[in-house]
Amino acid sequence: MRTCMDTSHTPSGTQTYSKRRMPGPAREAFADHAVNCWLWDTQGNCWLDFVAGLGPVILGHRYPEVENAVRRQLGKGNCFSLPTLLEEQIAERLARLIPCTEQTRFLKNGADALEAAVRVARAVTGRDLVLRCGYHGMHDWCIESRGIPADVRQLTVPLPYHTLPNTTHPYAALVIEPVVASTGIFPQDGYLESLRAWCDKQGTLLVFDEAVTGFRMHLGGAQTYFGVTPDLACFSKAMANGYPISALCGKREYMQTLEQGVFVSTTFGGDPVGLAAAAATIDVLESEDVLTKIGAFGARLKAAYEDTARTLGLDTWLVGYPQRWLARWANPTQESAFNEAVATAHVLAPGYYNCMYAHCLQQEEVLGHLADAWTLGFQAARSI
Repeated sequence: MRTCMDTSHTPSGTQTYSKRRMPGPAREAFADHAVNCWLWDTQGNCWLDFVAGLGPVILGHRYPEVENAVRRQLGKGNCFSLPTLLEEQIAERLARLIPCTEQTRFLKNGADALEAAVRVARAVTGRDLVLRCGYHGMHDWCIESRGIPADVRQLTVPLPYHTLPNTTHPYAALVIEPVVASTGIFPQDGYLESLRAWCDKQGTLLVFDEAVTGFRMHLGGAQTYFGVTPDLACFSKAMANGYPISALCGKREYMQTLEQGVFVSTTFGGDPVGLAAAAATIDVLESEDVLTKIGAFGARLKAAYEDTARTLGLDTWLVGYPQRWLARWANPTQESAFNEAVATAHVLAPGYYNCMYAHCLQQEEVLGHLADAWTLGFQAARSI
């Protein structure tokens, strides 16, 4: 079995760019297996994992209840020629949990759900232009990339976070990350409410990109946390503890366009294994009050990090929310040195900390391991 880095047949060495943007020895590593909050590479190195598969692993790798649900479903089969009852059962649960949700369409990636949301908004409003605020995946409407026609790019207008649209131009949708995933920036008081009011006045659909915040920040998403209900919302990542699934959720009057000529249909959208994993994940999140427990652990992590940095006279802090922290540094060179050194201690935390339930269940060991890695990192940063 090949264990070293060989990417001659894989562009960029990965299917997901972020997985090859790791510091230190993680840059050249291949994953072999993982359990709880630990990941082993093909060289036998054990890593403390705070990347969590880029956010989807909310309970822990191979969490027993989820794995058992997946095995039960695999015992029945996976790719059927008819829908399964799981589709309606999970959609009903989402309607109970998520304020904007009356109907749901299941897909595979967050970007798929967002593409569908934009299509629905354009059909509902009869408009083409879209405002976007944040990162929303790889599709033509929202990414700057070669290979996208100029006239397609012109249909989407970027909106800087914490600004209001200063136009009365008719937009189909305003798509926004309620909390900016790349920076951890929270909305200022009243900001999301102001966007809601602007959309209502303009006849524009408000779409929340909850691929990151959903099932991590709050079971009901950021819309529950902040008390602002969008017209449509998109979920993915933590929804099924690492199994591929996404969901476009929304009000019935908008979602019913999917029965009225708006085409959103995929072969694997109702994948019963992903749905079974989602059902089990939501069961655990609800029954064990997981997000509250992760929040308490995250608060300890933030205090330990910032107390150590302050003691050493380093200007760095954590932003975001307790289930997902991002590190900020006044000195980018020190930041790079810190991240490289932390990776040599076999901690996967390239400037952010996606906390899992598994971290809580082993928190003394985890925080001790982190403290040792941070010591190396802060020493490297101070040497700059």
